[in-house]
Amino acid sequence: WLLDRVLEEAPLRERFICGIDSTQQPEQTLWRDDAVARYMKGVRWFKEGLFTLVHMSGSRPGCGTEITLIQCENSADRVGYQGVFVEGGLVSFTTTYHKGYSFSKRVKTIHRYVPQEVGELVV
Repeated sequence: WLLDRVLEEAPLRERFICGIDSTQQPEQTLWRDDAVARYMKGVRWFKEGLFTLVHMSGSRPGCGTEITLIQCENSADRVGYQGVFVEGGLVSFTTTYHKGYSFSKRVKTIHRYVPQEVGELVV
């Protein structure tokens, strides 16, 4: 989607592409490395801010290992079941916690709902 927009929209093309190398097969796009680096820096800044919002607004903040392991989709074998869900219009970050797992052999599922405004940014 993003690549298509850059290739199709003149202002984005001018900002990110400095030319096309037609001597290569297939043709190679020549990127403006400085513009791409600035864009990626902005993406990282946004993700860090979003992570902070989710971490601080989703009820009690999770432990570092708990919140950094959240996946956007469940794994094929469903081991380490964790994810991001939308339920009733609200976004939930669901993790498992297993303090004392070696004793009880049970994990606890924790749902952290974020405010609607934060959920909209996530989605």
